[in-house]
Amino acid sequence: MNVIHCRQLTKNYGKKTVLKAVELAVAEGAFFGLVGMNGCGKSTLIKCLLDLTAIDAGEIRLSGRSHREVAARAAVAYLPDRFSPPGHLKAGDFMRYMLRLHGSRVDGNKLADTLQALGMDAAVLDLAVNKLSKGMTQKLGLAV
Repeated sequence: MNVIHCRQLTKNYGKKTVLKAVELAVAEGAFFGLVGMNGCGKSTLIKCLLDLTAIDAGEIRLSGRSHREVAARAAVAYLPDRFSPPGHLKAGDFMRYMLRLHGSRVDGNKLADTLQALGMDAAVLDLAVNKLSKGMTQKLGLAV
């Protein structure tokens, strides 16, 4: 089964066609890299896959389901290049907030374990987000 399948995917911004009849199939378990020149549509494709922007034509299926279904995107994570959580929050408060938004139970030990798995010390939980480096902020995004 393909985890990503695009058929004739087209996306326009006004009169400019950014994606034209894209055909893409990524099999389950495959390693896949999306590479290309600046402005060629990589970010637009990702935003279309995640239903963050509407497509103009074609079809997108994630693990056999329409990309429009919330359940189809449940196992997909997206971390934008410019990830900027509220700087006034402590990292731990931000993580707890995001977990609650997703209906997950908050467990302090799991928060620390998750950070440690990403090479960060649990003490980060008590730091304000605006005190973290860009790399640490990106890791915080991966943690949630």
